Amino acid sequence: MANTTIISKVGSGKPATGQLQQGEIGIDIEGKKIWTWSSKDNDFIALSGGDINWNQIDPETFPDEITNILFPDGNPDYVDLTLLKAQVESNTGRIDALEAVVGDATGGLVKELEELKGKVNTNTANISKNTGDISGLSGRVGSAELAIEANYAAIELNAGDISTNAAEIERLEALINNSMTGLVLGGEYDAFQNKVVTCTNEGFAAGLKIGEALPAPSEATKGIYVIVTVEGPLSGTGTRAPNREEDGTIAHVGDWLVSDGIHGWLLFELGQQEVTFGMIGGSPYDNKALKDALDAKIDVDGTIVCGTYSS
Repeated sequence: MANTTIISKVGSGKPATGQLQQGEIGIDIEGKKIWTWSSKDNDFIALSGGDINWNQIDPETFPDEITNILFPDGNPDYVDLTLLKAQVESNTGRIDALEAVVGDATGGLVKELEELKGKVNTNTANISKNTGDISGLSGRVGSAELAIEANYAAIELNAGDISTNAAEIERLEALINNSMTGLVLGGEYDAFQNKVVTCTNEGFAAGLKIGEALPAPSEATKGIYVIVTVEGPLSGTGTRAPNREEDGTIAHVGDWLVSDGIHGWLLFELGQQEVTFGMIGGSPYDNKALKDALDAKIDVDGTIVCGTYSS
């Protein structure tokens, strides 16, 4: 590595021509400056201390503050400090006005916050009261739930009975709403003696027997009916409790007893006190007894006297 020698000279004041060469340093003890010779400037220049020569500074490096001082000519690339100052002063007034508005708004906001705080306190009290009410209601609801649970067994039992009754009622309604169509004549019945007095083939097949009481209701007797020929109190034909036709109910001549196959022989009060049509219901075209009675009534084989005449 080559050695470099710096040549420095000590003097007083600015060096004279020829006292320093290019690259030599002159130290001015009196003026506290360092001098050197500049071939470019053809003069001695101070490297430290002394006055600043603005020509030695690159204008591109000037800060905006210096630029506005050096070029206050309204150049759009620069800021006019005078106008900026005026703008700042104007903004100061506006800022004061804004602070006043903000102060008023703050006061109003504080007032609204206080009102809201009061409402919140009121709501808090109401919520506390509602909490107590709800707790009391919860207790009552709990008691009611226990009571409901206690009744579940009874309710389910009743539901079963209701379901059973509903099915039986539907079957009974179906029988009644049948308007008597589809029923089969089983025979005639003496209510006074509680005996079957005549019996059709259908009645016999269903279990009816002449001289005996009506059989218990069954699937075989379902839809079978008998016609009352002798008035009297019913015995052993009623439905299960609560009975509609309890023992002792009077069946009149012409009434029907119809078996629903389940409950008993149901009484339909269709009776005629003077005339009974007997077995017309089952055999309207083959009733010798009715025909004989009608023939006798009109004396079909007799002589009909229509009146007298004289010559």
